[in-house]
Amino acid sequence: LGPNFQGGIITNLTTASVLSGNYSVSGVLNLGDGINGNLQMLSGSTVNWSGGSLSSNSYVAAGAVLNWSSGSLVGPLTIAANGAMNLSGGGTKSVQNALTNGGTITFSGSNELYVYNNGAAYRGVIYNLAGGLFDITADRNVNCGCYGSELFYNAGVLRKSGGNGISSIGIPVT
Repeated sequence: LGPNFQGGIITNLTTASVLSGNYSVSGVLNLGDGINGNLQMLSGSTVNWSGGSLSSNSYVAAGAVLNWSSGSLVGPLTIAANGAMNLSGGGTKSVQNALTNGGTITFSGSNELYVYNNGAAYRGVIYNLAGGLFDITADRNVNCGCYGSELFYNAGVLRKSGGNGISSIGIPVT
């Protein structure tokens, strides 16, 4: 991508650079250093996110898959009904804004998920909506940044379906 590429529709792309601008993904995007702009994943698309941050509004449509192995969710992310997000790999993953799930989040891998909310710069919260599934398939934990405002709001299904040990959620669950 040249320096003047500032958004549009991505059908297939691998990049280790930060993308600036607003994007719709209709194919496969291998994202190594985040997006500074809005990201809309269309049905049938796959984004493999392995570093950097998603800094603005992001949306995973029904039939789309977001594979998150490392990075920081700085802007809000919404997963539609029948959309999916896989938390995997060994990289650090931090939720610093609203993560709203109406589809399926599968949490595996070899590292924890951290939620940060100080009511100012960090506004991390997880909303698992009615019809949403947050499935912990390994012995992994949801940890707090411990500012006191972190929250896991569950109106859907929160379950641990894998691993032989214990998983913990270190933030209030309502």
